[in-house]
Amino acid sequence: DRVRFVGIHTGHLGFYTDYRDFEVDKLIENLKLDTGARVSYPILNVKI
Repeated sequence: DRVRFVGIHTGHLGFYTDYRDFEVDKLIENLKLDTGARVSYPILNVKI
């Protein structure tokens, strides 16, 4: 419940990311001001 994952886009794989590689300063500032807000994204569950 206390682990945070932050995505940083550095290429063209197409994964969702929170920040671009040139926004690292913005990322650091946002981490300093973190209010603990939580954002969830649905995960696809597939059985083959």
